[in-house]
Amino acid sequence: MLEFIDVFLEGELRPRITRCSFEARPGEILGLVGPSRAGKTSILEIAAGLASPSRGRVLLGGVDVTRRPRQRLQAAGLLDERPLAPDELTGARWLDLALDLDGAPRRDRRAQIERAQRRFNAPLEPVIATLSQGGQRALAPTRLWARAPQLYLLDCPDASLDGEGLRRLHRALDALREARATVILTARAPHLAATACDRVLCLEEGQVVATLTREAPDLAAQIAAAQGWTR
Repeated sequence: MLEFIDVFLEGELRPRITRCSFEARPGEILGLVGPSRAGKTSILEIAAGLASPSRGRVLLGGVDVTRRPRQRLQAAGLLDERPLAPDELTGARWLDLALDLDGAPRRDRRAQIERAQRRFNAPLEPVIATLSQGGQRALAPTRLWARAPQLYLLDCPDASLDGEGLRRLHRALDALREARATVILTARAPHLAATACDRVLCLEEGQVVATLTREAPDLAAQIAAAQGWTR
């Protein structure tokens, strides 16, 4: 479980996160929604160990890791929209090197990559330079699912996905829920948060201002309002 307790993160002109408190539980998909600059990506960066809070505490499995970014890096996996990979490598070769950088064990590496590849239909043999944008995008979640971190952090995983891509993403999230993984995601459109998440935190100016559950009436409409779509 990941927990933020009164977390602040200062920015250049104003705080990026202000007195932010929440918990993300094993076996649930937690959504973060809000307008631009609400603090969604900043929360993921702190959880992933890429930023440290100015104040407050971050707990992982009940252990205070506020000043231990390396421990957060080891436990969490942050989904990048596209892989930063040399164009001359094949998808399979890049995944193998990327998992080495992630510190993933080499035991059963091939089987892990193949399972994740089937989940996202990622092209492994062509050289990355020859892949479509969709093919390149499929490599990033393949890397993350092959690594199987303790904490999945997904920043707009629905961006630019077609219907088949969204169906694959939903199935992958359902499997993480069944495996009791902890998942936090942000979404650009209300649909993903409304249909995939067990709870949704609405953010404004770095604070959690409301918590929605699947049972909330007009859930998609409330999420759309929180994102600024209907104001």
